[in-house]
Amino acid sequence: MIEYLKEYGISNFDYLYLQKNLNPEDIQRLMLAESNVRENLLYFNKLGLKENLHKLILYRLDLVIMPLDQLKYLLSKIDKELFVQLVNTNIKNLILLF
Repeated sequence: MIEYLKEYGISNFDYLYLQKNLNPEDIQRLMLAESNVRENLLYFNKLGLKENLHKLILYRLDLVIMPLDQLKYLLSKIDKELFVQLVNTNIKNLILLF
């Protein structure tokens, strides 16, 4: 299924939380876009995001499944430290940046 998410720092607890809170269509999207998701999660890890990736998946799935070049283009427009801080503190404010 989407157990590959654990390879990028998502804990078992957060993985179970995602499974319970994502709708079946979003789980399907994560399965179908696995290649993009893996590339993006690795990129997020390199930016310093590990502990709160589940929030990004839950609230901004679009940023997780889009092609990596599009993601990098979007993030090139903002301060990456601010992005990481928003994901780690209040992900709902991330909508203000995009």
